[in-house]
Amino acid sequence: MTSRRRDDLEQAISNDRPELLADLAGSNESWQRARAKINAVIAASVTAWWEMIFRFWVQGAAGQFGKQHSTAINPNL
Repeated sequence: MTSRRRDDLEQAISNDRPELLADLAGSNESWQRARAKINAVIAASVTAWWEMIFRFWVQGAAGQFGKQHSTAINPNL
């Protein structure tokens, strides 16, 4: 991920969760707490996309190959 894209992502998260801004500007400990919260938001987003792609394959929208191999990308395993 490029630095610009990461900055845009972090800006979008801080716009959605303005309480993180104070933590990011605070002490090292508060910054670490904010980073952990940001990382959790990113992880939840990636997991949601992963789940969506898995279900897409399970339903056969990616063809027979995708349906047949959908269990290989099951995010719940």
